[in-house]
Amino acid sequence: MITIPNPIGLDARIQQLQVDFGATLFEGLNYESYGRAFLNTRDTIRVPEVYVGDGEYKEVLADDNLDALSFFLPDSSIPFEKNEGNAIVGIYFFVRLQTNVYRPVEEVHRDVLNRIQSSPFRVIRLVTGEESVDAFLDAVRVNMQPYYCFRFDAQVTFKLC
Repeated sequence: MITIPNPIGLDARIQQLQVDFGATLFEGLNYESYGRAFLNTRDTIRVPEVYVGDGEYKEVLADDNLDALSFFLPDSSIPFEKNEGNAIVGIYFFVRLQTNVYRPVEEVHRDVLNRIQSSPFRVIRLVTGEESVDAFLDAVRVNMQPYYCFRFDAQVTFKLC
């Protein structure tokens, strides 16, 4: 898990939930909980990436070597009043569903929602399928059994001081 030493502001809120996800979600599975991602352009395609240090980034899309991964992508415009920001953050998940009978998408939604609700983030909406990643990816290849992609859009308030 990549974390920021002494995060402040929005990064502190994101990292708190990132660490909670890593400790409580998808137990026993190969899961990577990433923090804040940035949309970078690679060969004319927008790709979510996390900063790993020394000027390097790592792409955070579905990975055949993982059962699940998640990352946070804040809106680029954050309203401020005095020194308090009110951000909308997309919390993205790519999961490999373990099933033979049906796709347990609602169980995954429930487990993630329960973790978010125990944090300062307040869920606004759930977005599934292609629409969940339309800002950067054609979801067809990551949304067919056993793969599933979705995001929760959530609101969080933070201070920079």
